[in-house]
Amino acid sequence: MLVPIMVLAVPILDTLVVMLKRIIRGKPIMEADREHLHHKLTDIVGMNKREAVFVIYIMTLILGSVAILSVGLSTKMSVAVFGGAFALFAFIALAAITRHQARKNNGSNVEETSKKR
Repeated sequence: MLVPIMVLAVPILDTLVVMLKRIIRGKPIMEADREHLHHKLTDIVGMNKREAVFVIYIMTLILGSVAILSVGLSTKMSVAVFGGAFALFAFIALAAITRHQARKNNGSNVEETSKKR
């Protein structure tokens, strides 16, 4: 029962969080905005659409894999596995964001250097 929920956790949580934000702001829950995870990755982090989708796929892969691996484990062990997976995901996410920002900054430095010449 846990595996399908964990595989779908990213889109389900994304949808629930966006709907909750709209309710809090008094907006219709079906109104379009740029609050979804893929918009945040493109707008705030600066990823392109392909990179944002890749990050979401990786998140889903990690959660699904952990759910499959934790089948048959005790509750304490499952919590430890999920905690480890969360730490791994956080590390990968920070590394991806840092790498993307570095590439973005290097690209702008190259453009600025070429403009000075």
